[in-house]
Amino acid sequence: MRSINFKNIGIIFYENPISRAYLKFLENENIEIKNFFYLNNRSFLPNKINAYKFFIKNNFYAINFLNDRNIIKLISQFEEFFELPNNFCVDMYKFANFGKNNSINYISNKSINSDEIRNVLSDKKFEDIYFLNTGNEILKNILKLKINFFHIHPGYLPEVRGADGSLNSILKHNSLGVSSFVMTNKIDEGDLIMREKLNIPKFKFDNYKEYSLKDIYRIWYSFFDPLLRVSHLKKLYEVNTFDLEPHNISQDSNYYSFLDDNSLRNVFNKIFN
Repeated sequence: MRSINFKNIGIIFYENPISRAYLKFLENENIEIKNFFYLNNRSFLPNKINAYKFFIKNNFYAINFLNDRNIIKLISQFEEFFELPNNFCVDMYKFANFGKNNSINYISNKSINSDEIRNVLSDKKFEDIYFLNTGNEILKNILKLKINFFHIHPGYLPEVRGADGSLNSILKHNSLGVSSFVMTNKIDEGDLIMREKLNIPKFKFDNYKEYSLKDIYRIWYSFFDPLLRVSHLKKLYEVNTFDLEPHNISQDSNYYSFLDDNSLRNVFNKIFN
């Protein structure tokens, strides 16, 4: 049986709210990642300046939401729900967190399937390392290498697969779920590391009705969804070593797509008052 030890993992870092949450957790716990690869835009600018531009672009909505007092009150409830430190969300969107505890290897391509990242990871010294993938891109060419990637999915696998995992969990199964698994070339399939089911929270969101559906969706994926994943990552580090559980798609498996507007209203009305 294969096992994974969280003292020896790497990160393929793609700039987004999920990766920001992971990075803040690693900083808080003073965890050093020796194999840290940052997927960067190709540019004539120095790597860190280019990374800052990428940070602003990919986290634009989240950074602006932090100027809204109603949202600040809301995300403090998210932090409390997941037992994370106060101001975790505010602090995770500080660029200064970037690379404090890590030696960063910049890749001049933002695709995990690029030749640039494949050429680096083709070295045999990475064959026994599990890499946390923080991007949303489907892995294609990179899986041809003998490299292990794992992912944290916001749904209880295999019950909830596909898009909008946390929202579909609430709408279809009246619960929250989160799972970590070793990635394969099939969507949300692979050996399971750990799974959790959580009760649906209720949050007080001042002036909730005044926000557009699109902005509420962006708030959810700027803050709640990343915290769901990072709370799971925290537990993975606490347990540290896992025997992998074979993951077979069963009759209980459901593949979901992105929710339409009516479904989004229904699920958000369950959560916010």
